[in-house]
Amino acid sequence: MRRLVLILGLFIGALGIQAQESQLNFYLGPSFGTYQGGVFNVDYEIPILDDNLTIGPSLGLGMGRYGYLTETGVIYHNYMIFNPGVVGHYYFDWLIPDMDERFDVFAKAKAGIRYAGGNYVYSGLRIDLNLQAGGRWHFSSKGSLYLAIGYAWAPMNLGVSVRL
Repeated sequence: MRRLVLILGLFIGALGIQAQESQLNFYLGPSFGTYQGGVFNVDYEIPILDDNLTIGPSLGLGMGRYGYLTETGVIYHNYMIFNPGVVGHYYFDWLIPDMDERFDVFAKAKAGIRYAGGNYVYSGLRIDLNLQAGGRWHFSSKGSLYLAIGYAWAPMNLGVSVRL
């Protein structure tokens, strides 16, 4: 029975995808504190079941630097970040009465893996979970500014979105 409900839900969701617009997000996220660096991300948002929920693939590439103090001074290790995953956005515009259509408010969740490699002490794969709140300002029918802040390797993301 669970399989039938799941298959039916996926089928209905796939029908909904054709009638709604998807979006492509390009953004940068700096990292602060001990792990200095930044990541360039690309997310593809696909509306699922209704206009308020999107899900899709995400890919991040970046560089970072980790430093620690020793008796002889600070030692730095450089590393590269590869961060594939799945991202979901839930839009809360319907909760705000008389909200201007040029703005969106959302919660974002991302799950995936993060590979840090190079001459980095802790090189390897890790599970990557992010929770953020954000907004989008639509400056045209196809383009938007994108900002998300919260718990993530890069706690702030700033970029642009393109409606496809």
